[in-house]
Amino acid sequence: MNIKIPKEVHFILGQLNKQGHEAYVVGGCVRDSLLEKEPQDWDITTSALPEQVKGIFSKTVDTGLEHGTVTVIRGRKSFEVTTYRIDGTYVDNRHPSSVMFTSNLAEDLRRRDFTINAMAYHPSLGLVDPFDGRGDIHKRTIRCVGNAKARFSEDALRVLRALRFCAQLDFSIDYYTKTALKRRVSDLKEISKERVYSEITKILTSEHPEVFRKLVEYGITKLFIPEFDELMKEKVQETNLGEQVFEMLKIVSPDKALRYAVVFFSLGKPARKQLSVDGEVIFPFYEKVSESYARKILKDLTMDNNTLNKVLLFLRFHNYPLKNNDYEIRKCLHQFGKPELFGLLLQFQEAYIYTDPLMPTAISKERALTEHKKIKQLYKEILLCKDCLHLQDLAIKGTDLLERGFRPGKEIGMHLEKALDFVLSNPNANTKEELLNYLGIE
Repeated sequence: MNIKIPKEVHFILGQLNKQGHEAYVVGGCVRDSLLEKEPQDWDITTSALPEQVKGIFSKTVDTGLEHGTVTVIRGRKSFEVTTYRIDGTYVDNRHPSSVMFTSNLAEDLRRRDFTINAMAYHPSLGLVDPFDGRGDIHKRTIRCVGNAKARFSEDALRVLRALRFCAQLDFSIDYYTKTALKRRVSDLKEISKERVYSEITKILTSEHPEVFRKLVEYGITKLFIPEFDELMKEKVQETNLGEQVFEMLKIVSPDKALRYAVVFFSLGKPARKQLSVDGEVIFPFYEKVSESYARKILKDLTMDNNTLNKVLLFLRFHNYPLKNNDYEIRKCLHQFGKPELFGLLLQFQEAYIYTDPLMPTAISKERALTEHKKIKQLYKEILLCKDCLHLQDLAIKGTDLLERGFRPGKEIGMHLEKALDFVLSNPNANTKEELLNYLGIE
């Protein structure tokens, strides 16, 4: 086998070897290379001590000397170089109380979580794989290195990491690993919410977000989103409402805010309202989820404000009865601010129609999808025509009104908003002359 290594990594390995030290690329970059995926990071493990690494390279950063890690800078890129080590006793379900450096690569690989992450590679020496990680890659299996019970007792976050790799790689979990994993779920309460949120987000934004189902089955959501477990108990026409969420997750784009909105949209409000066309129910909706509830849970999980505001926007509008009317669509685009966010909302609603257990008949579903398709087409046409959707795109500005005798203040804002609403209804009217005429201003 031959792994293609970046020239900067070749240089680092070569310099360490020239000074008499062992050095290998290790972990995720080896795993991804064997899976024919482009590695995001190239980590290097070496027999050289941190101070020796710093002495070999001119540009370094002390990333974590106590754990043996030095970051080597090459051009505009950085690479973590870590000394072979043996971890001491784990005291907080996450971190070792101490580390001891070693000259034995196998001992370093032995401390790692899963076999697929416990491989090292050198371009001249080949693959070092003492725990058959390559075999588990072929079997598409997540298996702990050595004793699974010990690995999860060392670091409870590995519970979520195992599920994350299932979602990202479409792997299954080895029986003994799964058994040990389930026994350590409660230890996740001791892990920082930032790390938990990071792993759940990687699961939700992966190619297989339906793995979120496992978080329910193993009791993980009960620790962080207990209302989702209540949702799993609810049924509509023999269909579990949680199943609709899993199906929708597979349909919508891997946008972080959108997929979190899918998870939250049905929590806390089983009552439904219905949109009818010509007397026939074609679009049943849940009532709005409590935004304050969603905000509380997601803030507790340390979601950033930018993503949180998008999630709340989707929850606010997910059941908005869109109409096949260009004025109405322009108004929605104006409210959403960014057109791509409205496009994601359309994905949300389409996925809802496809998966809704309350859609009375196949004909009703087809009719709803036909109506939705018209709205999507109208949305695309509006974007293609570059219609005015925001105040900054108006042909008149506040300065135009000031020049005509208006005083700074609310009156100018009211006139501009009135002009914008006129343009949303009449996109071709976005000229200075026509807008001033509409406002009755000479």
